[in-house]
Amino acid sequence: MMRVSSFQDYRLFTTNMGQKQVELSKVWSQIDSGKRVQTAGDDAVAMVSIHNLKQQSTLNQQYTNMADLALNRLGQEETYLKNADDLIQNSKERVQGALNPSLDQDGRNALAQDMQSNLDALFDLANTRDEAGNYIFGGTKTDQPPFLKDASGKIQYRGNDEQRFMQVASSIQVPVNDSGAKLFQQVPNPFGDYRPDYNLSEGSDFFINSTENLQGSDEQYDVEFVKMADGSTGFLAKNSKGEYVPKQEEDPAHPGTLLPPEPQPVDMKNGQLVINDGKQDLARIKFSGEPKVSDDGADKVSIKPGKTIDAFEAMQDAIKNVQDGTNTGNISMGLADLDAISKHLNSVRGEVGTRMQAAETAKEDHADNDVVVKSALSTQEDVDYPTAILQMTMLSSSMQASQATFMKLQGLSLFNYI
Repeated sequence: MMRVSSFQDYRLFTTNMGQKQVELSKVWSQIDSGKRVQTAGDDAVAMVSIHNLKQQSTLNQQYTNMADLALNRLGQEETYLKNADDLIQNSKERVQGALNPSLDQDGRNALAQDMQSNLDALFDLANTRDEAGNYIFGGTKTDQPPFLKDASGKIQYRGNDEQRFMQVASSIQVPVNDSGAKLFQQVPNPFGDYRPDYNLSEGSDFFINSTENLQGSDEQYDVEFVKMADGSTGFLAKNSKGEYVPKQEEDPAHPGTLLPPEPQPVDMKNGQLVINDGKQDLARIKFSGEPKVSDDGADKVSIKPGKTIDAFEAMQDAIKNVQDGTNTGNISMGLADLDAISKHLNSVRGEVGTRMQAAETAKEDHADNDVVVKSALSTQEDVDYPTAILQMTMLSSSMQASQATFMKLQGLSLFNYI
């Protein structure tokens, strides 16, 4: 007797159909999700590559976010530095106006008042906070105002001189701030190694252009211009102890009595003088104009070591000298100081611009890299729709054919042949 259908045949059919159903479901899931590889079971090697590519894409995005934040911080600083320079430029114009000899006291007071308003605005700007409430110019001490005024009106810094950094690439850190100390207290002295303080005769046009500390000493000097025996201009110099430089010699004819100090020559042709202690040159001063020496008095100037200036202190001195109006040398010095502050702020703006360029370049590199990563990820992970649809069609057709064949065989019997 021939057996056309049996339990074994049925089990084989259902197993085959189940496998095809699983395959069809998998293909359908791939088409629905758009992903060829969804688990390690789909393609273990590809899954490892996909995992690594996704990590790289995530890291790219993190670096891009950091670059955006760095650009935001640096953009804020650049804006504030420009605003600070605008205040300095406005003050420079007021100082230039104060050099007008026809200006009366009311005019000087008005100029000084404008400069004081600029100083107040600069103080407020130096204590600026960002959108999170952090003080921008306090270094890494961002929870308190970096600048304070003491009882005397002196502006003091209580932040630190440190910088904050942001990682915008695996090997690139960008500074995103500059301390108030750097911006406002470390302005290069426009006169070199010394700071002058003038006491000039009326009508004098003497002005120091540069100074040089030839021995690295912290000594300060008081210089008074005099007429030498031959009628040329010379000078006498004293140190901080009030001693003449060089030291006075003892009068051999009168023991215990010092000879009058010997004036040192002024090089009028080259506009310079050199303070010498009799053994070595101590300091060099280069100047413009002509030192004034007359019966009514002589020009005097003091020089004190200092390679940097404080912007707030320089502005306060400039305001005082503009209001006083009698010391044109110190007024002109204030103009030079403000010019130095402006140059310093713009130099830092240049540094900020360089950092912004570094952050922007890193951001562009991440965008380019992300295109490559996503392309590679798509190759590994994304489904090939034409292939998947063809596979689904073939599986569906195969299942339908198997079902039809099984049903036909189920209907066969030996009685059909009797």
